Amino acid sequence: MITKVPRKSAAKPARATPSAPHADSGDALADAAYQAILAEIFAGRMRSGESISEVELARRLGMSRTPVHQAVRELVRDGLLTQAPNRRPVFHTFTSADVQEIYEMRLLLETEAAALAALRLDRPRLQELMADCAELRRNLKAQDVLTRWADLDERFHREIALASGNRRLAQDIFRYRLVHRGFNTNRFTADLIPQSLLEHENLLAALDARDPQAARVAMTTHLREWQAYYVRSFAG
Repeated sequence: MITKVPRKSAAKPARATPSAPHADSGDALADAAYQAILAEIFAGRMRSGESISEVELARRLGMSRTPVHQAVRELVRDGLLTQAPNRRPVFHTFTSADVQEIYEMRLLLETEAAALAALRLDRPRLQELMADCAELRRNLKAQDVLTRWADLDERFHREIALASGNRRLAQDIFRYRLVHRGFNTNRFTADLIPQSLLEHENLLAALDARDPQAARVAMTTHLREWQAYYVRSFAG
């Protein structure tokens, strides 16, 4: 079990910047804006009830307004901001209850995706994921291990979602992964990587065995463990 919970102050955003799940450059910029705003919220630099114009937010983040506008729309959809018509976005404190809800949705979506992927993930892609995990395990002392981990974690869950063969299921998974990337960037530390990496390897073993039930159980175990961790991280 995980026992360590980091301090509430956020890590510097440069620590880990996962690859965006979209190929389109406009979407990538919007994802970057989404993550930058999340970092501000998680760090407590945006107070609950505070409102700010998109123009000011773009200036504050050093970005153009278009990706910030897209990011705000996504954050409103995800319940992290509210915005009345023709009004500025309003920020809300991110709490352990938000984490609980996000992980409950991930459990519903990603356990089903894992079970489907056990029957559909092709061998070359499975071997690539295994090789990625092995490479990271060999480089746990690397200076950029957090960035490597964030990239691997994003790719790992994305490939399983895609391998489910259900486009709508995968799109919903990607939605909740956006918030989780903020967790990886702001609330994750290098000493936690070995445990999560082991959980990834256990899931890959279930996929390799073409065992849907074992894959479902492995994904459930993985997500429940980190649900508990992040709930504690955001408590109080």
